[in-house]
Amino acid sequence: MMSDISQIRELIEIARDGADLYDSVQTKVGDTRLRRVFTGMARCKRELIAALSDHLTVAGRHVPTGGTVGGGLRKLVAGVLAALARDNDRIYVDRLKRAEDRLLNQMESAIQNVRNPAVRGRLQDYLPRVRACHEEMSRIALAWGRGAPVP
Repeated sequence: MMSDISQIRELIEIARDGADLYDSVQTKVGDTRLRRVFTGMARCKRELIAALSDHLTVAGRHVPTGGTVGGGLRKLVAGVLAALARDNDRIYVDRLKRAEDRLLNQMESAIQNVRNPAVRGRLQDYLPRVRACHEEMSRIALAWGRGAPVP
């Protein structure tokens, strides 16, 4: 079982992966509505990072300044796939949906496993935002897969 500090670090790194991917993708997609959504999604991730970073700082621990190695690789793969695809927006939406899945799964796992009630409370406070981002990206991915306009 991971320590509370390890779980917070992992969540920060995964959220940073997502924020970095949204930042990177929002300049590359053609759909202006997607760009606006992606800006908001990146902001949500940065707010989560800031909130969780406070717990590490108070505990005298180092706050991760980067994402995960896997997140960096996923960002690279998304760029390569998009460069090769005729519909790169679809590739980006798929990759961002996967990033949302990953963050939500890690958040729910951390809520179940952290021992510190203050940390658990902070995670529970942010869970609705994480779920809302996940649901929005799921709707976009579903609509995009059907060829419907972005909601």
